[in-house]
Amino acid sequence: ISAEELPQEMQRLNQALTETRRQLMEVQQKVNAGMGAKDASIFDAHLLVLEDPTLLDEVGRFVEQERVNIEFAYAQVAEKYAKAMESVDDEYLRERAADMRDVTARVLNNLLDRKEIDLNNLKEPCIIISHDLSPSTTAMLDKEMVIGFATDVGGQTSHTAIMARYLGIHALVGLQNVSGTLQSEEHKSEL
Repeated sequence: ISAEELPQEMQRLNQALTETRRQLMEVQQKVNAGMGAKDASIFDAHLLVLEDPTLLDEVGRFVEQERVNIEFAYAQVAEKYAKAMESVDDEYLRERAADMRDVTARVLNNLLDRKEIDLNNLKEPCIIISHDLSPSTTAMLDKEMVIGFATDVGGQTSHTAIMARYLGIHALVGLQNVSGTLQSEEHKSEL
């Protein structure tokens, strides 16, 4: 991008952050109403990631120095932070990388004006097989329609697993390659 486009890119990021904050607060309110404030507090971490001044300053510097669009800069910097979290010995902290990626995906979807896959209008009960389910997506699942889910990644302390337990949805996480080995008779969808 040109130097003249820098302010516009930062404005786009601010708009995406505002929309992402609104979405996360909506998820948090739904969880609070359905499960209580303790469970909804999981999304406080998401909101903190979203507003992390160190991350946002680094994104701004990256855009300015590399002259790339905000989507690329945000994705690169956020993934650097997620990888750093994954490299820590503490399992709980490693699982926070998934929270970072959940927030990053929401921000990027808002920047790119992409809609998240809607799992709220399922027509019949099902089992979801996916590489991963974000905590915010899991929190919005209809436990009457989602019998359970299995993911390639995740662990017992992941917010996705915690949300599944609170919702009473059966979940198998950390299966490594389940999404690549199973096929639905009807269709296979990338989540």
